[in-house]
Amino acid sequence: MLKSMIAALSLTVLAATSAQAELKINPGPIKGVTLVTENARGKVWCEILPMVGTPPNAVMQLYTSTFADNCTEERSSAQDMTKMAADLGVAKVVMNPGRYWAFDRATAFTAGELVDFNGIKAHWAATMTPQDVAAIVGTKPYSVAKIKRDTEWFYQKGKPAYLLRTPEGKVWVLQVYTKVKDPTLSMETLDQLGGKLQLPEGWKFEVKVLDKDLSLQPRRVADTEAFIMRDNLGNTYMGCGFDAACSYLP
Repeated sequence: MLKSMIAALSLTVLAATSAQAELKINPGPIKGVTLVTENARGKVWCEILPMVGTPPNAVMQLYTSTFADNCTEERSSAQDMTKMAADLGVAKVVMNPGRYWAFDRATAFTAGELVDFNGIKAHWAATMTPQDVAAIVGTKPYSVAKIKRDTEWFYQKGKPAYLLRTPEGKVWVLQVYTKVKDPTLSMETLDQLGGKLQLPEGWKFEVKVLDKDLSLQPRRVADTEAFIMRDNLGNTYMGCGFDAACSYLP
């Protein structure tokens, strides 16, 4: 009887262990799934990017916690990316830990499944090439990359937008700030960001209180791709002036 109980308990533990390891994803849009987060300014989130497939056809599938979970720096840093990659059966998983939105409303017009990544709930929302991910998370700031997503970042009239102006007339609009390199960054201190940036020659930082709503929508472009870039502190911007994705040049 005791042996039977021990055997049954062992099978239960093994089953639970297997279930924990069976982390499955089915990336891609699901018809009719549209997600919205109001009052996004200052909201904390994180992003999990499994690399699906093999080079040269590998794709980084982006899952965001924006619409489902408050993924802080502490929660995201507790994840083991090597183990997660093994659980998913992929070569690599990249984590963008605890980040904060700098606009007022986030909309994913086209989104996908909700996955529980070892306690962090995140929706599929976008794709990037491994090369673009390497450029955006690499050691060289102000490198331009592309992301394919069907989203809107909405900046409300009367609220500040944090801009980088280039000599070529492009405008980079801050979409995300992070405390990884500068823990003092917050919505209250972003107006001081310009003094901390090592900008390329001729670039200027500006805080602009918007006199009309600003909408950043890659769906205005045929391939729904957006231009993005990070500064030397790891904050992320979307580019305006490259195409029609921005409702106007702020």
